[in-house]
Amino acid sequence: MYKKIFPKDIYFVNHCLPDSNFLLPEKQLNSMSGNIGNAYIMYCISKILFGYIINCNEINGISNLFTENLENIDTEYINNNYKYLLINMQDQLRENISYYANTDLLFKKINIFLNKINIEVLCFGLGSNCFNPKNFDNIINELHDSQKEFIQIISNKSKLFSIRGKYTKKIMDELNIKNYSMVGCPTFFMNNKKLFKKDIKKIVIAGGSLEWLKQKPEEITIMGVKIPQDIELFYFCQDYGDVELINKKKINNVNIVFLTNMEEINNFFADKDLTIGTRVHASIISLNNGCLAICENGDSRAKEMCELFKIPHTSNYPNKNIYEIIREIDLKNIENNYISLQKDHEDFLNKLF
Repeated sequence: MYKKIFPKDIYFVNHCLPDSNFLLPEKQLNSMSGNIGNAYIMYCISKILFGYIINCNEINGISNLFTENLENIDTEYINNNYKYLLINMQDQLRENISYYANTDLLFKKINIFLNKINIEVLCFGLGSNCFNPKNFDNIINELHDSQKEFIQIISNKSKLFSIRGKYTKKIMDELNIKNYSMVGCPTFFMNNKKLFKKDIKKIVIAGGSLEWLKQKPEEITIMGVKIPQDIELFYFCQDYGDVELINKKKINNVNIVFLTNMEEINNFFADKDLTIGTRVHASIISLNNGCLAICENGDSRAKEMCELFKIPHTSNYPNKNIYEIIREIDLKNIENNYISLQKDHEDFLNKLF
């Protein structure tokens, strides 16, 4: 537990905790705002703040910020019964939010709701995103005014909040917002990063091209490497885009995995040797559990977090295959960077509470 913060004192917004009452994958994903990575963020916040894993049945709040009828929520009750309102952050600062229509209208409704809140807002890992590298330094130009207002509301109602990296920092600076700490996403601060280069026997594919769906088992090629048939391949389903795969057991000898229990997810990655793909939070989960990861995602969210956390990223190893990249990865650099950032994160929490 951190500084005697209790779940009963918090109203949770966008908590994204999986609901075991939902059997269909689409329903489970909806409770997680469409992506298991969002649930992992709240899992990590729970461990950091309370020292244990909360579940959706023991807290008050809403699971999905973008599908909830916010106008029906009694904000007066929230203000009178809670000390904090905690918002589980995603990459909300982008032109169009994943899976949902009319981003501008969504944020206008969110802002009306937040403006009625009179208690302190807790915000960990506010992040931006952009898909055009030419615009990474000017993401603010892609944002709706409602999103800029959202940031200002967060700032005004927070003592201090954290952001994910340098591109998000540029937005804060251009809006003249000062009360932030660039310590990244809370997911990174679960375990130390004492990593080892293992013999590659089990590889997790987490997002990215599904070319292997079209390839024969003996011809599967990933990042320029023909994968020997004695290597076990696993595809980690993480969001709505994977729904068609979720109920399959295996495709072309690739094992299909869909898990929503965070401890089961940790155990899954701890048993593997390498994770590759575009899912940056899958990369983080992998590193947290001692499994080396290479992130392929080229959007600004992945770039800023990989740079801040020193996560191996394909942009740092141009024209190299996975085995060449593994040989060049400096594991000590990742570990030392974690130690430094972990101190910064503790300092952030000490100032916050």
